[in-house]
Amino acid sequence: NPAHGQVQLMGTDLWESVRAIEIFNAIGLRVHREENIATGTSPVLLDIKDLPSGFYQVLIANANGKKVALPLIID
Repeated sequence: NPAHGQVQLMGTDLWESVRAIEIFNAIGLRVHREENIATGTSPVLLDIKDLPSGFYQVLIANANGKKVALPLIID
């Protein structure tokens, strides 16, 4: 962090059953969403080249409804 072009997400405690990854901007608007992600033990690469510089929050949700929020700064 800060990121440019792509961001690589490494595993979390809910990684094996990821249902969706969303990115929200500083005012809470969803600006990116990916679903049906095949993760296993591999990191996930998100293409963020179209997002302007700023502060974001990445929300990772699994099939059981658990969520993890991570900060993201795009430079």
